[in-house]
Amino acid sequence: MSPFSMADFPFQLVDLTHPLTPDSPLWPGDPETKCQPAADPATHGFSLHRWTLSEHAGTHTGAPVHFHPGGQSVDQLALDHLLWPAVVLPARAQELAGGEVTVDWIRAREVEWGHLLPKGAMVVLETGWSERWPDRDRVYERDARGAFTWPGFSDEVAQWLIEEREIGGLGSDAPGIDQGADTRFKVGQTCARAGLPHLENLANLDQLPAVGAWILAAPLLLEKGSGSPSRVVGLLP
Repeated sequence: MSPFSMADFPFQLVDLTHPLTPDSPLWPGDPETKCQPAADPATHGFSLHRWTLSEHAGTHTGAPVHFHPGGQSVDQLALDHLLWPAVVLPARAQELAGGEVTVDWIRAREVEWGHLLPKGAMVVLETGWSERWPDRDRVYERDARGAFTWPGFSDEVAQWLIEEREIGGLGSDAPGIDQGADTRFKVGQTCARAGLPHLENLANLDQLPAVGAWILAAPLLLEKGSGSPSRVVGLLP
């Protein structure tokens, strides 16, 4: 028996990842997720599957090149760009006026905490969208105008967080860091131009405190990849 015990590890681990299956919700128009057997124990003596999936399927890391042609690809992200102090903002619809995070709203959270956002933080929105997973119609819910309905960051807030708080990235438990109705992905572009990755379709953010935890993302090292499905872990001291 291994002498190691999780009781010896100085962090409690929280899985922030949705399982990825062929039936997982996908951004409309993205390549379908497929899993096909390629070998089986009875015939080959081992199990093997062939997967076909999008770089942005399920819980995933988005690299700057996803929205900025000159940005880093996922394989170029240094390990210290995949580990961040976590800031979890309760961004459910009833918490936000018009479904939008504002600078004043974040400043009010800082007053509650008694300190500013930590430098280099991954700032993530806990919108409640992960509770809709894996119901594709609810995850990609549309309003009467045909727009997606999840809350998100505004471009003003994203720029303020980058310039004034020197954050390390943006994330959400929804399919996008932008508001669902924003079809120009302004926040994604602002984040990418600043050289920052983003995390989307996170799970279990309600198990993390607003401040004090860490987030670790483990994307596949895909050469020139614009992103990758990722195992994302919260670490509670």
